[in-house]
Amino acid sequence: MGATYSVVLYGHDRAEMEAAINAAFAEVERIDALLSNYRAESEWSNVNRRAAQEPVRVSPELFQLLSACLAYSRESKGAFDIAVGR
Repeated sequence: MGATYSVVLYGHDRAEMEAAINAAFAEVERIDALLSNYRAESEWSNVNRRAAQEPVRVSPELFQLLSACLAYSRESKGAFDIAVGR
């Protein structure tokens, strides 16, 4: 996704913490597969490729995310803007 992140765990149960870190990395991979503009096969890349030519059906998750982003943009009077380029 072109972003860096850190995961910090505190606890005493090593197996539980390893399961949590594995779940966190799996979720990052899932989100990256959905939203990465660096992966040609991601849903977001598909939208970017096709939306100027035709309507594109998106998953409920992506629709909800885009709807929330539009609401944040309106509420912030454009200070939050999901657009990158045209």
